[in-house]
Amino acid sequence: MKQFILYTILFAYLLIGCSSQKNFSRLDKKYQKSDFENLEKKSDKYIRKNPADPIPLYFKSMTQLYYYNQNGKPEHLVNALKYSYRANRKQVPNFLKQDLTELNEALLQKASEDLGEIEKSGDALTAQKIHDLSSQLKELPINKSFKASIPQVANNKKPEIKKKLPKGIRKDILETSKQYLGIPYKYGGTTTRGFDCSGFTSQVFRDVGITLPRTAALQAEAGLKINENKAKPGDLLFFHNGSNKSRITHVALIIETDQKGIYAIMHATSKGISIDKRDQPAWKSYWLPRIKMIASFIND
Repeated sequence: MKQFILYTILFAYLLIGCSSQKNFSRLDKKYQKSDFENLEKKSDKYIRKNPADPIPLYFKSMTQLYYYNQNGKPEHLVNALKYSYRANRKQVPNFLKQDLTELNEALLQKASEDLGEIEKSGDALTAQKIHDLSSQLKELPINKSFKASIPQVANNKKPEIKKKLPKGIRKDILETSKQYLGIPYKYGGTTTRGFDCSGFTSQVFRDVGITLPRTAALQAEAGLKINENKAKPGDLLFFHNGSNKSRITHVALIIETDQKGIYAIMHATSKGISIDKRDQPAWKSYWLPRIKMIASFIND
């Protein structure tokens, strides 16, 4: 009898696991297609059906973080933190733990970067919510290894650019970057399972012995700002999102230049790690108007 009960429980767990993976796959397809309206509707449906499932909460957090990066409205960051916190307090399946940890780190990093600016805008209540939610999220066991502090005041200290680097470092950067072509895009991604824009540039530079800050905005602050006529392959090109020109939201690796300036970049977009060139229609219509600045981490 006991053995029968044990098998019954085990079978039930297997069914729940299969159902969870199917739900993840369905929601992930909508996320990859940027079908956020239907993604949220589907997530809400799954939450009503099974309130204990962290998967729809994970995707609702991802969606809110995407909205925040697009329009900069702090309420989206608040919502993203709330949903992630709720997801972390559920029974998280093993296949979701890595993704959820990466999302948590992206949220904590974003809160760490932007809290000072939100406070300066006069929205003290929202800033306090972000601070409190970030602190709660960081204290959960799954996030204990995260090192970034949740500051009261933004830290504007710029890391020092290394003065001595091996000869041929730019060539090494370009050769290293090629191995990541085609890897899918994943928000908050820092592994070969999927990269976001700054996760990709961080990985490429780490491969050649250079440590970059985690996000595009912090990488822009840390690098040495240069003009386009000084740009070389291996430097970084930064973009705003079009609606807020003061806000850096994307970074790309410069891989080719000519007499006219930057010719080709490699970066993580919705297409995955891919190359865009100056003579392609998307460059003139989308990327060129969003260029914010160029920075170098190589003092040569």
